Amino acid sequence: MKTKTLLIRYDEIGLKGRNRRHFENQLVSNIRYALRDIKNIKIDKIHGRILGRVDLTDAEKCTLRLTQIPGIASISIGNSMEPDFETMAELGVSLIHEKLQAQGKLKFCVRTRRSNKAFPFTSREVDFEVGSRIMGVLSSKGLSVDIKRAEFVLEIEIGPQETIVFDNRVSGLSGLPVGSSGQVLSLLSGGIDSPVSTFKLLS
Repeated sequence: MKTKTLLIRYDEIGLKGRNRRHFENQLVSNIRYALRDIKNIKIDKIHGRILGRVDLTDAEKCTLRLTQIPGIASISIGNSMEPDFETMAELGVSLIHEKLQAQGKLKFCVRTRRSNKAFPFTSREVDFEVGSRIMGVLSSKGLSVDIKRAEFVLEIEIGPQETIVFDNRVSGLSGLPVGSSGQVLSLLSGGIDSPVSTFKLLS
């Protein structure tokens, strides 16, 4: 069964100082609890990123649950692979081809984030190498490059231990993880303001 990688991002936690690890560990604990009934899932915290390994059939279900967990800024379903230009471009072609057939024309771009500074190419060089290979296959079929108004964005994250390629981002609740701060008391009235403000406080 094909395995997908969930790239789970946070925002406010990244602003924390020496106690940042406490917030990260609390978020990982909350994620594991929310996905406790999903078979064959593995959650790892690697170099400031939280990664989930999950069967393809459960990826969408997991993403939906993750959007309800405070502390998560966004989630992407991606593919882990070696940072090889040909391999990354092949995946890009397969992802773009179906959309291109349906629309006839498509504007796209490649955006790379390189946290592994030992990788011998810059982010812009990766964008060019992968993008040019995709264009070599699909330019004659209606594909064009548009950095600012792309309809399809192929994103590449080159980390110290692995590379993840994806084409989607789902927004989360952001904020801080439940359980990382003290308890408060919220008084709910009959109107809408108090439950909304309480929800905002939670996230």
